[in-house]
This record gives sequence, C-alpha cells and structure tokens, in this order.
Amino acid sequence: KVPVSPWCCLCGEKVETRIHLFVECFYVQGIWGSARISCFKGNSFHNFRQLFEFVCCSQVVDLVEWWCVMLWMVWGSRNAEAHGQMSRIAASIPDAAKSFLLEFKSAQVCLRSVGVGAWSLPSEGTFKLNVDASWIPGEDFGGVGGVIRDWKGDVIAGFAKYLDQCYSAEYAKLMGFFHGLIFAKEIGIFDFVVEGDCL
Repeated sequence: KVPVSPWCCLCGEKVETRIHLFVECFYVQGIWGSARISCFKGNSFHNFRQLFEFVCCSQVVDLVEWWCVMLWMVWGSRNAEAHGQMSRIAASIPDAAKSFLLEFKSAQVCLRSVGVGAWSLPSEGTFKLNVDASWIPGEDFGGVGGVIRDWKGDVIAGFAKYLDQCYSAEYAKLMGFFHGLIFAKEIGIFDFVVEGDCL
C-alpha cells in the first residue's frame, strides 16, 4: 500500500481539500497575487463547484480560461510534489498559463484553416460532434475518437477510446458514434449534430 497523507502537498500545513488547494494555500495565494486576481477576497466557498460557478459567473471568458489553466498547473505542481519532484515556482504560473492559452488559441486558428472545405460550422448556438474510427483488417482491436466544436469552430472537448474485440471497420465506426454520444452527454452537451470523419 502507498501511504497517503491528508496534508497539503504544497504547504504541508493544512488538510488538503480542493478549496484549500485552489484558494487558501499560501502557494496558490502567491499565484493569485501575481495574477492580480482578488475576486476570492471576502468570499467563502463550501465546495469546488461553488467556487467554479462563482468564477464563471463573475468573470469574463478570457479570465475564466486563464484561471482554469492556472488551476490545471497548480494541480500539476501538487502532483509533482506528491511524487517527489519539483513543483513550478508559484509566481511563474500566471505567465506560463497565458503562454499556454496563446499557443492553444493559435493552434485552433491553424486547425480551422486546414480543413476549410472538409468541415462546416454547425448553426449558431449548437455544437458539432465529429467521430472517426480505426481498425486494421485481421486484428481484433480498434480505436475511436471524437471532437466537439462549437458554432465558431472552437474545440470544446475531445475523446479517444481503445476498442477490444473489434472485428470490422463498420463495427468500429458504429462504436465511434456510440461512444461519442455518451461522451457528449457526460460533459453536458445535448444540442448538437453528429458527423463522421472530418476531425
């Protein structure tokens, strides 16, 4: 058995809860200070969902995206410490998160321009799920994947799944649609169209 400590991996001073890790820990307070994010002051949160809803409802989209990437980097630093590796310097996370977002958004623009004639936008306010599958004749396995984009062409989410006991391309394609529909439902997207290929 691997011993699991209840204490915060980043400060070691308090029991690690999501609220402690993302709001109260001195490590993360250094990040919010460097990023000049003060929306948490004077607010208390009972759980992470309440915190997330507060940020999403009180901030502009660009700031919410930046905040989410910083949370992801905090989680990465926490895991690094938990596994005996060095965590990021807290003050470097806001700039690293901005760079990551800029690179991601630049890649989205490039992706949109690559398949100009192959992929069409869904109608405004809806999403499009594109799925594809892979199977090699003679093998008993395959794979499926999919991407959900919004009406602007921005990638919202994606998935990939290994298929065990797959014996035909047709079966793999059907499983692609099946797992795509389940994925869309799991992430809360219900108003969408489905299309094969054109990932």
